[in-house]
Amino acid sequence: MSIQFSGLARLTWWEYSWDIMEPITYFVNYGTTMALFIYFVLTKQEYILPDVMNRRQLITLHKKAKKAWI
Repeated sequence: MSIQFSGLARLTWWEYSWDIMEPITYFVNYGTTMALFIYFVLTKQEYILPDVMNRRQLITLHKKAKKAWI
């Protein structure tokens, strides 16, 4: 979120004006919200970094275990 904020702030206050950036920031934020909601619907977990990392490790472990079993 800090990278997103920094990029949008840079574009808003140094490169372009708010009139140009307002619809862009709306769609960027709306897209981020929808992506996080889809993640929640699919995984039944909030998007918290330690939980996401644990989930990725478990998926990798299960893939390796399945490959070793076969």
